[in-house]
Amino acid sequence: SVCQKIKAAGIDPIAVGAKDGWPLEQLLYNQLVNTLYRTNPAFRQQQTAGTATYAGSAEWKQAVSDMAALKAYYNTGFSSTDFSGTSNLLATGKAAMTINGDFTIQPTKAVNSGANLGVFPLPYGTSTPPNLTTFVDVTLGIAAKSTHIDAARQFLQYFAQPAVMATFLTQRQGLATLDNVGQYTVDPALTASLPLLSTQAINEAVIGTTSPVEVVIWKDAQAVLTGTATADQMLQDMDQAFKG
Repeated sequence: SVCQKIKAAGIDPIAVGAKDGWPLEQLLYNQLVNTLYRTNPAFRQQQTAGTATYAGSAEWKQAVSDMAALKAYYNTGFSSTDFSGTSNLLATGKAAMTINGDFTIQPTKAVNSGANLGVFPLPYGTSTPPNLTTFVDVTLGIAAKSTHIDAARQFLQYFAQPAVMATFLTQRQGLATLDNVGQYTVDPALTASLPLLSTQAINEAVIGTTSPVEVVIWKDAQAVLTGTATADQMLQDMDQAFKG
């Protein structure tokens, strides 16, 4: 209903960077943390044990089908639009929404500093209230075989200083996963969603998608949207990639 009203006003309801593939994966995850992985967080372990499959999951099939059903409300030319393109659409008011992470805010504000943005959980599924999807976006470590371990350790020690991390997070417009970070500033768009992180959020790690499966999702989700593959075919391909 919301999408219909927005489209009637001459605005693309949902900006999707389908060309990159991974934004489609994020769309699916934001659906599934409110259905399958909310009611059955052990699904990944069941897959490993051989008692569950993507193709046998009604929730996965429904999510892929719903992703395709929303196509009428995606931006014109979504198949050739990449992630940066979705930020431009939001910044210029040509699109109203996108289904992705808070990392969309910074590039959108870079195009239009006055863009009025907000973040909210995708209202998907029958469970209420809906969940946000969370995940760790940036991690730092030292390769065991590095020939510069001492220098790398010094850098990490420098970077781990509360004031330095606070500066980085303010520039990056990210959220800290540690509790010893100095004072940093987040975009007002995140204000309403911050309290939900402790009550209405599921970490993406519960999905446990392997890299080979992700590659299939990126490719096959594009094919589903262009009508050259079905949801069943996509899920079967994902199962094959999962098995290796």
